[in-house]
Amino acid sequence: MRSSPVMSYTTMRKRLQTHPLRQGEIPVEFTLSLLMPTHRSGTAAYACFASPASYLPNQPQTQGAPEAWCLLEARNGRLLLFARTALQPFWEGDRFETVELPRITLSVQELKAQMDELETLMDTTASAFFAGETLLPEPRTELKKALDRAIPEVLMAQYRALAPDFFAWLEAESI
Repeated sequence: MRSSPVMSYTTMRKRLQTHPLRQGEIPVEFTLSLLMPTHRSGTAAYACFASPASYLPNQPQTQGAPEAWCLLEARNGRLLLFARTALQPFWEGDRFETVELPRITLSVQELKAQMDELETLMDTTASAFFAGETLLPEPRTELKKALDRAIPEVLMAQYRALAPDFFAWLEAESI
């Protein structure tokens, strides 16, 4: 018997924008990471982290180490975990440092199109990941490219630490 379906990536991202965590626990000057599918809670979940960010005119944009993270149940969007990284980090080893983000050269329309493409790919891919299905080479390659475009290289280690099982699955060779 198959378990209940998971919420689409797009739906979960929209719900997170108005989630009580975003409204009360995560300061407005913090940036939220992209949601990443994971089984790290023992169930299908979407994970994200929150980091302080600085977007001052005529200065490089910076992002601090994640200060909080959460897991949302993929089937109903309920909060499974919210933790301050000072008490419960999602990574092992040294603390992440503040990084300078690459300058964004895309227009608002190009950024929206990039996010729409990523959401479409993640809608399909996340459900396959949660179901334990093997991903065919073409969608795998397309998603890897979309993630590389959306996630600055200086932040990729944080994303890999957040959802190591998803990245291992994405990078596994199909049979």
